[in-house]
Amino acid sequence: MSAIVCGLPTGPRVPVPKRTRCALDRQPLPCAVIPSLLRSVTTMTERRLADIISTRRGLLGAVGVGVGSVLAGCGSVRQMEREQTRDTRTVDPSRVAALSVTEATGDIAFIGEPRDDIKIVSQKHATGGVSLNELDTSVQIVENRLEITTDEPQLLGLGGGRVALELRVPPSVAVHRLHTNHGDVTSVRVTDGATLEAPEGDVSVNRARGEVAARSTKGDITVDGTEGGLSATTLEGTIQVRDPMRVAALETQTGDITADVPAVADDALVESSAGDLLLRFSEELSATLSAHTSTGEFSVPKQAPQFRVHRRTETQLHATVERGTSRLTARTDDGDITIRA
Repeated sequence: MSAIVCGLPTGPRVPVPKRTRCALDRQPLPCAVIPSLLRSVTTMTERRLADIISTRRGLLGAVGVGVGSVLAGCGSVRQMEREQTRDTRTVDPSRVAALSVTEATGDIAFIGEPRDDIKIVSQKHATGGVSLNELDTSVQIVENRLEITTDEPQLLGLGGGRVALELRVPPSVAVHRLHTNHGDVTSVRVTDGATLEAPEGDVSVNRARGEVAARSTKGDITVDGTEGGLSATTLEGTIQVRDPMRVAALETQTGDITADVPAVADDALVESSAGDLLLRFSEELSATLSAHTSTGEFSVPKQAPQFRVHRRTETQLHATVERGTSRLTARTDDGDITIRA
């Protein structure tokens, strides 16, 4: 408990002469004692402040050493992340009728082009304590099918790796499936009947040479040109489609859909649970349209003689485009539906 002398705080209780202690009980205190008492109390208070400052400096010094160690460690990790290599293999296309990438761990880039071989480029990227030798690309021919897989160690914490694939393939080789677990899939001139899958990444299709299916879970899907029917499905991404030959199904849960619709397969579906739909109908389209939105609005062309509205409410729209040959359903729960023709 602190003592009070002349109305000033003096810090902790200190030993004082017997007569001074009596002064605290309202007995007379000699004036000659007061200066000595103040000097004693002040000295002890200064010592306590010095101890506190010294302790704080020690703590800050320890924190600084710790932060320096962490940053040094981060520098080492960054240095390890620069370890990478590029491997190239070729396969005789006369031995192969079709190609599949079934289990990849990184990005896949497919390019269809005139050439005399199948070129497979593996870009290996090691991080943490993983060496490049632990990253593998397997290339096997099973009967007349070329199967490509990549492998990487599964580690907890810092460390790991990724193998990105670049495939250059002649038009004579069909593509069944391009699948990666943790990257994006991009394709240029992929063959008829291909399926492109990237659960954690984006899918891009450019000038597909026939029908194509694009699938994702958390990524966007972008299509620019197909020579066959198109199916695109994702859960948490947007879908953008330009110049397809025919639309079969475009589906997402939380994203918008923007698409050219020159023609549709019978019972075609364009659907988003929580996004807007923008459909650009061509002059050649012949379909019966059924559209539904729960909380959004409709926007339809006002001067398009081929587009005839039969019934329209706040939530439903029924129309015919040209002769109404095929059926098209457009549906969203929380978005708008815009039709351009």
